[in-house]
Amino acid sequence: MAFAKRYWSVFLGAISNVPSILHGLVWAFDWGARIDLAATKLREHGGIGAMMAFVLSPPPWLIFVTLPIGLLLIFWGLSGWPKFRSAARGVIELFLDPNTGGVLQIPNSAGIPTKWAQISVGAKKPLTNCEVRLLSLTRTRNGNSGELVEERVHCKWSQHSSLKINVKPNYPERINLFVLVKGHAGVITKEGLSPDKIRLHKEVQTPGRFHGRIVVFADETEPHEQTFEFEWRDFNTVTMALP
Repeated sequence: MAFAKRYWSVFLGAISNVPSILHGLVWAFDWGARIDLAATKLREHGGIGAMMAFVLSPPPWLIFVTLPIGLLLIFWGLSGWPKFRSAARGVIELFLDPNTGGVLQIPNSAGIPTKWAQISVGAKKPLTNCEVRLLSLTRTRNGNSGELVEERVHCKWSQHSSLKINVKPNYPERINLFVLVKGHAGVITKEGLSPDKIRLHKEVQTPGRFHGRIVVFADETEPHEQTFEFEWRDFNTVTMALP
């Protein structure tokens, strides 16, 4: 179904030239007498014969109409239409909130200060069923952890319980990655990542710099990948950066 939706113009362009192609085959192989017999038999069943006669023996000028239109539809389907569709649905934009620099500081329900490492997701067109996955995370300072993301990991949306949401035009949403709580040793990952990975969680408890990569998906929109740098030394020193 998705393939048909994407290349419908290619199918239409090809089908539009079928009558002329059949007419050429009839002329080339001298099937005229056989087709006349078939059309005569079909006339006994309503107007099917007239329709078949037009399909199998179209007027000569029809090729000059169907051929350029068909070629244009095929070209559009193979090159122009996916770009047009992507533009119509919106191009995904990833950035750090200019007010927080990607690190939001707010008190929790107990009044204790917390810091949330976040990335903003937006677009100028609607994004439907938008989801974000963490593809890679490695330590780049204070040791070398190797790859910490071994299977699919979803990033949780801030202020949303679902892993897939609709993003409104020009109203970006944020994903959570890591959380630090003042007075709490280490980084909390379960508030930002799902499922919470044991080895990843254990590794980020040691201060350092981490290089990560995420991908954002949305219906009928090209996926967008983005790398990021997350670094923490203590609660007072937490930074996010997008190269």
